[in-house]
Amino acid sequence: MNSYIENALETYCDQSQTIIARQIAYSALTNAGFTDQDLQIALESGTDNVPIMLFQA
Repeated sequence: MNSYIENALETYCDQSQTIIARQIAYSALTNAGFTDQDLQIALESGTDNVPIMLFQA
């Protein structure tokens, strides 16, 4: 997984982060192809259990 996605996931799941930081992380993750359901799973079970799909052109 790309480091910016890992950082965005950690920021999004970290309740001590500011609302603005979490909103920016949310935007980055949704632009990277994550769904709201994927992000809900990350919040509930941690960043290690997020389904990742890789596409090759």
